[in-house]
Amino acid sequence: MSGEKLHPFDSSGDALQVLRSISTIRKKQTILQRRRPHLLVDALVVENIESGMCTLKVSGYARGPPLNANMMVHLQGWTVRAIMSGAETSQTPSVIDTDMDCSDVEDEAGMDQFAADESFRTSPWDPKENLPDEYGKIHKFSNFKHTKKLVLTGIKKSYRFPGETTNCIPTGSYLTLHILDVPSTICGSLGENAPLVIFAILPHEEKMAVVNMVLQKHPSCKVPIKNKQNLVFQVGYRRFSARPIFSEHTNGNKFKMHRFVPAEGTFVLACLLQSCLLPLQFLFSESIQLVESA
Repeated sequence: MSGEKLHPFDSSGDALQVLRSISTIRKKQTILQRRRPHLLVDALVVENIESGMCTLKVSGYARGPPLNANMMVHLQGWTVRAIMSGAETSQTPSVIDTDMDCSDVEDEAGMDQFAADESFRTSPWDPKENLPDEYGKIHKFSNFKHTKKLVLTGIKKSYRFPGETTNCIPTGSYLTLHILDVPSTICGSLGENAPLVIFAILPHEEKMAVVNMVLQKHPSCKVPIKNKQNLVFQVGYRRFSARPIFSEHTNGNKFKMHRFVPAEGTFVLACLLQSCLLPLQFLFSESIQLVESA
């Protein structure tokens, strides 16, 4: 809210002043609402149900920046999935014990895959060697701050010059979105009268990346939270589950991993999820109980 102020409430004149302030107060938009086009759905229709898929028609007023027809949208409940913090499958080791008895080794050519290092301390180590194929889907930003600046500049330009943007729907327009090939189970869970907000995904926010977040444990939480424990996250408009890694928050280039979330002070949470342009509201919990906030 804008214009926060404490008012006395001892007389009828004070009561009128409070009512006058309530009638003129305006709600402040959050950063999530100012930077991302969104649609507050007031009508929802399900059509063309075939083979477990359907077409979802959502209607409402466009809010936030102008909505581009080429933008992807986020449907609540559809993108909820388990995102692992890393592959835990066994892989071929790069170092073996050469003192073992090799008399029973039939094929000596199989030892060629183990390249000897000149020095374990000073030899270069390729961080991209023998990685799983799934790691190829992880996007690495060459300059995240510059990418964020370009996206935010485009949003500010759409606010200032709405007529110059092409294929955009002006803010305040009443529109109907046709979302194709939606699982019928998702449509059944939404309901016709349930509140629903459709958010547009900004450029690069659909790409998977390793995200690091600085957090602090909520004082009311007394439950120990173990490292790599399955948790439910709410980052902005997205909700997902993951097994994050906790580490200390320092200025160096080497960070000690925590076995549990520290009771006091800040720490760093790292997990694999879709990239997001910060800042965003961030919550995660073990189940229903709130355990973290940032």
